[in-house]
Amino acid sequence: MSLVGRARRVPELCQLIPQLKVITQHFYYPLHMSEQFLRKNYLENKLSASKIAEITEYATSTVIKALKTLGISRRNTKDLKREGLLLSGGTLAYGKKTLRGKIVDHKRELKVIRCIKKLRTENKYNFSQIARHLTQRNIPTKNRAKAWNHESIKAILIREGLLSPNIAH
Repeated sequence: MSLVGRARRVPELCQLIPQLKVITQHFYYPLHMSEQFLRKNYLENKLSASKIAEITEYATSTVIKALKTLGISRRNTKDLKREGLLLSGGTLAYGKKTLRGKIVDHKRELKVIRCIKKLRTENKYNFSQIARHLTQRNIPTKNRAKAWNHESIKAILIREGLLSPNIAH
């Protein structure tokens, strides 16, 4: 029997011997997912490799290997940092959150950002005054710290395009 003939029999053998499914998926049986399937779910739908593995009943390592083999990759950490979505330490930028594996706007935090912008432009507050204002009103920081600090305010205003990164205060 040829290799192709054996590969066609693998699914029926897996039904007879459940343990064989795990072994063949990882080491022998070719990944049935098409490149189109992986691109759609990993890139467009932003599903994680483990979620794709759960759906397809393949090992996560098999899905990751298929993604690498096909050259499919999402934006990496450097890209996210450059776009201002990810801060050092892996924390998402204020105003962003993850929802089902996707980075989306955080509506409550966006209201706070609008408030920060208004305090800076209309009231002419400096970074420390804005930080004090938010802290006094018990508006939570991204990491739930007790108080806002001027550096966080500056970083938000830079990301929002209200400041040049070279501005001191």
